[in-house]
Amino acid sequence: MMVYVNPGERVEVVAPYSEACLAMRVAGTRMLVELLVSRHGFTSAQLYTVAGERFSAPVLPGEAGLFRDDQDRYYFFRAGTTS
Repeated sequence: MMVYVNPGERVEVVAPYSEACLAMRVAGTRMLVELLVSRHGFTSAQLYTVAGERFSAPVLPGEAGLFRDDQDRYYFFRAGTTS
Protein backbone atom coordinates (compact mmCIF):
# COMPACT_ATOMS: atom_id res chain seq x y z
CA MET A 1 0.00 0.00 0.00
CA MET A 2 1.42 3.35 -1.05
CA VAL A 3 1.42 5.90 1.80
CA TYR A 4 2.28 9.58 1.49
CA VAL A 5 4.61 11.20 4.01
CA ASN A 6 4.88 14.89 4.89
CA PRO A 7 8.02 16.76 5.96
CA GLY A 8 8.68 16.26 9.66
CA GLU A 9 6.59 13.10 9.83
CA ARG A 10 8.17 9.84 11.05
CA VAL A 11 7.02 6.61 9.48
CA GLU A 12 8.03 2.99 9.94
CA VAL A 13 9.63 1.34 6.92
CA VAL A 14 11.64 -1.74 6.17
CA ALA A 15 15.02 -0.29 5.21
CA PRO A 16 15.62 -0.99 1.52
CA TYR A 17 18.63 -2.74 0.08
CA SER A 18 20.08 0.59 -1.03
CA GLU A 19 23.79 1.32 -1.05
CA ALA A 20 23.52 3.50 2.07
CA CYS A 21 21.43 1.01 4.05
CA LEU A 22 23.69 -1.87 3.03
CA ALA A 23 26.75 0.10 4.17
CA MET A 24 25.07 0.86 7.52
CA ARG A 25 23.98 -2.80 7.80
CA VAL A 26 20.31 -1.98 8.32
CA ALA A 27 18.92 -3.20 4.98
CA GLY A 28 15.84 -5.36 5.53
CA THR A 29 15.27 -4.19 9.12
CA ARG A 30 12.42 -2.09 10.48
CA MET A 31 13.42 1.53 10.95
CA LEU A 32 11.72 4.86 11.44
CA VAL A 33 12.41 7.50 8.82
CA GLU A 34 11.67 11.22 8.98
CA LEU A 35 11.48 13.35 5.85
CA LEU A 36 13.51 16.52 6.38
CA VAL A 37 13.41 19.70 4.30
CA SER A 38 16.10 22.35 4.75
CA ARG A 39 15.37 26.06 4.68
CA HIS A 40 16.79 26.02 1.14
CA GLY A 41 14.34 23.33 0.01
CA PHE A 42 16.73 20.36 -0.08
CA THR A 43 15.25 17.09 1.15
CA SER A 44 16.90 14.34 3.15
CA ALA A 45 15.78 11.48 5.36
CA GLN A 46 16.79 10.84 8.95
CA LEU A 47 16.80 7.22 10.06
CA TYR A 48 15.86 6.24 13.62
CA THR A 49 15.74 2.93 15.43
CA VAL A 50 12.24 1.65 16.21
CA ALA A 51 12.91 2.86 19.77
CA GLY A 52 13.21 6.40 18.36
CA GLU A 53 16.98 6.87 18.67
CA ARG A 54 18.67 8.77 15.83
CA PHE A 55 20.69 6.45 13.60
CA SER A 56 23.50 7.91 11.49
CA ALA A 57 23.54 11.16 9.54
CA PRO A 58 20.66 11.98 7.16
CA VAL A 59 20.65 10.21 3.80
CA LEU A 60 18.90 10.87 0.51
CA PRO A 61 15.18 10.05 0.63
CA GLY A 62 15.49 7.31 -2.00
CA GLU A 63 18.25 5.61 0.00
CA ALA A 64 15.79 5.40 2.92
CA GLY A 65 12.92 4.00 0.85
CA LEU A 66 11.03 7.26 0.22
CA PHE A 67 10.04 7.98 -3.36
CA ARG A 68 8.67 11.08 -5.12
CA ASP A 69 5.67 11.11 -7.43
CA ASP A 70 5.06 13.37 -10.44
CA GLN A 71 3.52 16.02 -8.15
CA ASP A 72 6.65 16.17 -5.92
CA ARG A 73 4.91 14.35 -3.03
CA TYR A 74 6.95 11.76 -1.14
CA TYR A 75 5.60 8.28 -0.47
CA PHE A 76 6.69 4.85 0.68
CA PHE A 77 5.28 1.35 0.48
CA ARG A 78 3.89 0.03 3.76
CA ALA A 79 5.91 -2.97 4.95
CA GLY A 80 4.74 -6.22 3.41
CA THR A 81 2.94 -4.60 0.45
CA THR A 82 3.89 -3.64 -3.09
CA SER A 83 0.95 -1.57 -4.37
